[in-house]
Amino acid sequence: MKKLFFLFFALMTVGMVHAEDIYTIVGSKILQGGGTDWDPENTNGNLKQNSDGTYSLTLTDVSLEAGVNYQYKVVKNHSEWASYSNQTVSVTETAKYTVEFKLTDVTGWKDNAPTVTLTKTGNVGEIIHTYSIAGGERLFPGNTWDPTYAGGAMTLNTSTGLYTATLKGVALRYYEDLTNADQEDKDKQAFKVCVDGGWGTYYPEQNYYLNPYEASASGTYDVTITFNAETKAINVTYASVASHTYSVYGTSVLFGASWDKTQALTLTLDATDGLYKSQTLTLTLDKGITYQYKVLVDGSDVQTYPAEANAQLTVDQAGVYDVFFTFNATTNQVGYTATFKEAATVEHKYYVVGGTTLGLSWDLAQAKEMTKLDNGNYQYIIESTSLANIDKDGTTAAQRTAQSLKVIMDKEYDVAYPDGDNYYVTVDQEGTYRVTVTFYPNETDKDKKVDAYRESLLYGLYGDQALFGYDWDTDHIKYMSPASDGQYTATLKDVTLAKDEHYDYKVIIGGDATNTFPAAENKTVTVSEDGVYDITFTFVPGNDGNNTVTYTATKTADATIEHQYYVVGGEALGFTLTADKQWDTDQAPEMTKLADGTYQYVIKSATLKHIDNVNDGEDHTDQSFKILDNKSWSASYPQSGNFIVNPDFSSYYQVTILFDPNAETGKEIRVQLSDVKTHTYVAEGNDSIFGDNGSIELTGGEAGYVYTASVTEVKLLKGVYALHVVVDDNDSYPATIKVGEDGIYTVTISFNATTRTATASATKTGDIDDGETPTGINTVDSDKTFMNVKCYNLSGNRVTKNYKGVVIMNGIKVRK
Repeated sequence: MKKLFFLFFALMTVGMVHAEDIYTIVGSKILQGGGTDWDPENTNGNLKQNSDGTYSLTLTDVSLEAGVNYQYKVVKNHSEWASYSNQTVSVTETAKYTVEFKLTDVTGWKDNAPTVTLTKTGNVGEIIHTYSIAGGERLFPGNTWDPTYAGGAMTLNTSTGLYTATLKGVALRYYEDLTNADQEDKDKQAFKVCVDGGWGTYYPEQNYYLNPYEASASGTYDVTITFNAETKAINVTYASVASHTYSVYGTSVLFGASWDKTQALTLTLDATDGLYKSQTLTLTLDKGITYQYKVLVDGSDVQTYPAEANAQLTVDQAGVYDVFFTFNATTNQVGYTATFKEAATVEHKYYVVGGTTLGLSWDLAQAKEMTKLDNGNYQYIIESTSLANIDKDGTTAAQRTAQSLKVIMDKEYDVAYPDGDNYYVTVDQEGTYRVTVTFYPNETDKDKKVDAYRESLLYGLYGDQALFGYDWDTDHIKYMSPASDGQYTATLKDVTLAKDEHYDYKVIIGGDATNTFPAAENKTVTVSEDGVYDITFTFVPGNDGNNTVTYTATKTADATIEHQYYVVGGEALGFTLTADKQWDTDQAPEMTKLADGTYQYVIKSATLKHIDNVNDGEDHTDQSFKILDNKSWSASYPQSGNFIVNPDFSSYYQVTILFDPNAETGKEIRVQLSDVKTHTYVAEGNDSIFGDNGSIELTGGEAGYVYTASVTEVKLLKGVYALHVVVDDNDSYPATIKVGEDGIYTVTISFNATTRTATASATKTGDIDDGETPTGINTVDSDKTFMNVKCYNLSGNRVTKNYKGVVIMNGIKVRK
């Protein structure tokens, strides 16, 4: 359990350290301080906040090449991108430069790019680059648009001075009109030339689209791409691959998988008649059914036969057949041979597909299977859906499609009803309905095989999970049926209830969660003894909203209610790591039952503030909690409002929650707070700063609970030094010091026990004499050294000498 709490604090600390917004230069790796191109997580490109409120980043000795556009833009907090187009940095002379980015008005960072100042600092020799091809799935299946993929590497032809790559056996589609071709399809055979294995610099600016216009035909080609590094010119030649492979695929009844190219049957050449033929399949086929298929060229749907519509297979008698498929590569004629073996009865299954308004999908994988009834018909029920009058003027085709459906046979579109257009589920009045879809397989009129009965669902119930099985879930409403005299009723069966508990519910009107009765408060079910109950609700809609709802609870069996108590609460109390997960019953921790029958839950540390007046109208939910019986909101304590934890002064506490469910005054809650100011705080982790002792204890803490320590006469080299503040030799919080020049420094370390953040700074007090050795170190290379110091992984956790990976030791990253 200690490790879990440590992880929580470590993550919380990371969140607090990054509370200030971070602005980062992202783009060509040379402009973001290294790493990989366009990496928003690369901290080398972070802009530093200046005392005047501006942000800046200075890169020194950057080798820039004349005529190259280096791109960049700003990202906020490593995730939110600026809205302007990519900016470029270019120079007219190849040399070394100091590059300074400056963001003057941080409020407008998203629309206004930072200014860039270039200062030449020295000369540089010839810059040697590598070039590679990155492109769509027809060029690089499984490795699309990856400039690091070895299959796209270009090599220099020393005789021509051109960089070259040849892609073998590429299946390409010929576009007679490339300008108006489908963009998604075009992108499958597009490419760019990338420089130095990244996206910092690439050519051309727009994609280069392959199109075998020389042969004016789709097919398989060896594609040779050349690139002139000086002029940036790209040239492509195509060499047709004469020998093709052929395969056949189609409906799952024929091939076991629905239109799956990876399951296509290979066709082999029969020398006796010159036809390509598949293996023979033994299939059970039904008469009158059209089974569809196609022939693929080279395993791709770029070129198929028939080119437009599918080929069709039909039989005159239901039975078992031996079937093989044929293809004439000269005439492109597709065919099959089906030899009858024996009669058979074919059993079919029927499925419903349809629009999202009906809670359906047109995707075969999500088709809903219908239930076969005793009378031979099939049925599927959509329990609740909001329907509109789609015959109204202005209804779009998309809206009509979303409120329509089809019945398909054997989870394929080969046989679908209605035979032509969709079945549209229309209503005269907008509202919530239960829709019963019925399919009549023996109806001779195809247009009458499908029918949908709409049952209006005006009134329903929802509420606590103990009553309805779902906690206030509008997707699982218990709809009420009309009774006599305008009343509506619904009965819940076999509901286990505890005495004196309050189980809340509402009447929801028209399936709309914003229209409920009562509008504000909930209605409540209570019983006088534990047991299993049948509960009948009666709702009487009245004029002008004068509605009434009553219930009758009839006990049907005894029951022993086992109670277990859980705590839910706000972020400040540490129940969750993210604010959007506060008060989440799925994450509610269980309380421990003590020997005296009371329950306890301990929060080992929480940053709490003193609230002068809990009734000040402010929202204090982040510092409050409730206790739930069996994770149910229907039995929550306090019954009214939350329990707000309010210490006498703001600090860092251990919180003990005590709950007595059997107290004479009823469900008593108490909270005990233990101030953590007596903890020990030690800075350690870098011998360059702390010397032979390797650590120093922080003191103070009375004013704002900030603990500090200073080390003087520290000789440091220019660089970044890492250290940690360790609390009670357990929890660790990182801090770094950036030293701009060699010298003698006073190092100050601070730790705020309230916010649990560590900071460190270095103030220069003198220069290092010539010939004097600084205490700063740059390398660590022995296991012996690793064993003699305390080391941490990149998450800030203490690790042992057996740890494998990157560790921070004496402020330096070391790989073990």
